[in-house]
Amino acid sequence: MTHPLRSFLLHGSSIILLGLAGLAVAAPQHAVTLYDEPPKYPPNFKHFDYVNPDAPKGGIFRQSGFGSFDSLNPYISKGVSADDIGLIYDTLTVQSLDEPFSSYGLLAEKIEKAPDNAWVRFLLRKEARFHDGTPVTAEDVQFTFETLMTKGAPMFRGYYADVERVEVESPHSVRFIFKHAGNRELPLIVGQLPVLPRHWWTELDDSQIARQPLLGDERISAAIEADDDGRSIRVRLQEEPRLAGNQTLSLELLQLNLQAATRSDEQALAPLKQIETISEEDSRSLRIALRKPADDAMLDALRKLPLLPAKRDFSRGNLERPLGSGPYKVGRIQAGRSIRYDRVEDWWARDLPVSRGFYNFEQMQVDYYRDNTVALEALKAGQFDYWLETSAKNWATAYGIPAVANGQLIKEEIENRNPTGMQGFIFNTRRPQFQDRRVREALGLLFDFEWANKRLFNGAYFRTRSYFDNSELGSKGLPDEEELAILEPLRDKIPPEVFTEEFRIPVSDGSGIIREQQRRAYQLLQQAGWRIEGDRMLDANGQPVSFEFLLAQTEFERILLPFKRNLADLGMELVIRRVDVSQYLNRLRSRDFDMIVGGFGQSNSPGNEQREYWHSSSADNPGSRNFIGLKDPAIDTLVEGLINADSRQSLIAHTRALDRVLLWGYYVIPNWHIRTWRVAYWNRFEHPKVTPLYDIGLNTWWVRPGLEQPSEAQQQATEQAEQ
Repeated sequence: MTHPLRSFLLHGSSIILLGLAGLAVAAPQHAVTLYDEPPKYPPNFKHFDYVNPDAPKGGIFRQSGFGSFDSLNPYISKGVSADDIGLIYDTLTVQSLDEPFSSYGLLAEKIEKAPDNAWVRFLLRKEARFHDGTPVTAEDVQFTFETLMTKGAPMFRGYYADVERVEVESPHSVRFIFKHAGNRELPLIVGQLPVLPRHWWTELDDSQIARQPLLGDERISAAIEADDDGRSIRVRLQEEPRLAGNQTLSLELLQLNLQAATRSDEQALAPLKQIETISEEDSRSLRIALRKPADDAMLDALRKLPLLPAKRDFSRGNLERPLGSGPYKVGRIQAGRSIRYDRVEDWWARDLPVSRGFYNFEQMQVDYYRDNTVALEALKAGQFDYWLETSAKNWATAYGIPAVANGQLIKEEIENRNPTGMQGFIFNTRRPQFQDRRVREALGLLFDFEWANKRLFNGAYFRTRSYFDNSELGSKGLPDEEELAILEPLRDKIPPEVFTEEFRIPVSDGSGIIREQQRRAYQLLQQAGWRIEGDRMLDANGQPVSFEFLLAQTEFERILLPFKRNLADLGMELVIRRVDVSQYLNRLRSRDFDMIVGGFGQSNSPGNEQREYWHSSSADNPGSRNFIGLKDPAIDTLVEGLINADSRQSLIAHTRALDRVLLWGYYVIPNWHIRTWRVAYWNRFEHPKVTPLYDIGLNTWWVRPGLEQPSEAQQQATEQAEQ
């Protein structure tokens, strides 16, 4: 299961108070909290309140995935990664699901923060192991961070942008140094880091060693020169030398080969054991520091160093089973169709307080469907076990089957206490036709939510009226004094209505007749220079108005069709384009869309992720969630102010101020939300009576004893579906 990345950055406004807060957390702690308040769970706690510590282990849990997958690397932008692949990895800390933002050590036994929050140190558990038995070390943490920042999805570069560097202090101590002091939340953010096995990802391929060149070969043309005192050697490569198989010999790959040579038992390479450190001198050179002065034997050994290619490329996704350290490992794979995770019986963390009561299924399986309607029928046929229902119509009408009536298939609504965030029809403002705020407002007037809620959703939804709905963070009424202090310096750069009007979304009578909204929409379009000639709307450049709505799921088509008709009444053409998941993701990453339906998830402590949503720095990053294409200096200022808020009250004021400016910008057509999770599951399963405040808590569920496997009829249905 994944959860939204939660963030909140806090600058201390008083040196004295900041110092006192720092002293309170200077010693290594078992947990860290946002405001340095005592965590809910003390150092000697046995388990979280929302688990059953005695839950039986065993059985299989089957759920559905949408579309397909072609990668087991969830940390890059290329390919489509398998659902739940994060189960194979451990993180430095885990967040409790019944506190707004408190993190407890997992790989880290203790966490230590600087008095001024300029750094955080993680003291790793010595018993932590990857699945091959290799210890998890500080070098793995450093490798993971540097790899994600250089080769991972662009999101990581934005999310961890305030980290200056990572220092390995000892095999079990690693320190993150920040670019700025006073950042209270950053220690919690870096604690979310999954830790990858350095030795596995940097393994060299010796299968074709006879074909590979030596460092001194002419085709490599490396300059190998010792300093005058002989205590270091510089190795300089020509531009992009190639190995057999056409793999580039980068400085990183050369360094891996040199490090491997220091551990080699080959006599010819024995002098290389005198290498002390290796560092980059410039973009084409390595500096090798030695324990004793270089001699001819050392230089000769360098020239005879065989250069092996890397066995794996982190930047390319594939279906090789990755090595992890988490509660599960990858089991059976049917490419693009199904993936199974097998519980690690000797998982090193199984008895930790943060792990007790979790990960109770012997196997977790994800079967993929290209259509959610087909998937729902498969659930009812017993082909998988659990379904999170997102369709109000289905929830109201699609479960009238005997299995529900007799209690075999359970329908349950679990309260969701998270801010609902914003789901909406998103305008790509990189497109010229959507760059005028009046046009965006006009198009929003033509979506009739009340009719859709009545006719399509069985009245199940609330209209979303804030980017932070269902929380104290959302704006209401007019700006208060604290908000005005934030907004006034930006008065000439933001919509004037922010100061004078409460933002309200038009409400129809649900009849499907929206003449008043159409009239207002036409007025706005005329103000923007649009006009109707014949039966067609022409934009300010005199071009017929036509735009595309990109979809990956069929169920949204029925929602868009009435919107399409309302647009057509004003002479505009909406083309609904449905593509497969892979193509959809590629077009999102390349920003090749006019409109999409999308969401901006929020937590109780918004922070760094707001840069990924709204900041100019993320607009051109293909992996960011700045789908809108926002490049607005005023919004940048509001985002930075939110991130650097110095108290909870200040955070609320900054969030509400940002909310107002986003709403009055009409960057999305707000959709709807519900305040519960609607789940359907077969009665083989149970969950704790106490549910987490901020999550479904699926990883705390278990199989009822004696019902570890699906019924014979369910198994037969599954087998028939797989044939």
